[in-house]
Amino acid sequence: MVYRLNATPTDPPIMMCSAVTSSSLVLDPYFAAVLPTPNTVLVLVDHENLMIASSVPNASFSGFERWRMAGSPDRRVKDIGVFLDGMYQHIRNVPEGYVGEFHGSDENLYYVNTQRVYLNETIPLTLVVGTPRKDFYGKIDRGRQYASIVGSVVTGS
Repeated sequence: MVYRLNATPTDPPIMMCSAVTSSSLVLDPYFAAVLPTPNTVLVLVDHENLMIASSVPNASFSGFERWRMAGSPDRRVKDIGVFLDGMYQHIRNVPEGYVGEFHGSDENLYYVNTQRVYLNETIPLTLVVGTPRKDFYGKIDRGRQYASIVGSVVTGS
């Protein structure tokens, strides 16, 4: 959507694009509501490698300035962006349906999945999902540690 704003009838019109802001206002709350775990990050990126929407509040843009994932103020989004940029240099180079893992700046192991979404046949968007391993395996890992400690105490090791 493009709006023309005039302070007075004699001022030249000011062009302002609100499509990204509108998309983010609609998609951000939806993304936050459909997360499989509270620490999962869901980001929609355009073919220019700029974020359109994110499950993390204020992580995709400031005012009308959109960010690349690697430039996001949110640490998790930034870590995923740095990882994907390091592997593929640009979001359009990431293979269709990519699945991978990396260690974030917080030393947690993250699983990353990407999926292409097409607005039409010529405009690809990429949906990026990043989830910390601990969200899925945290209880299992703690159970194994507990079992190991109990086993050591029982056997006297």
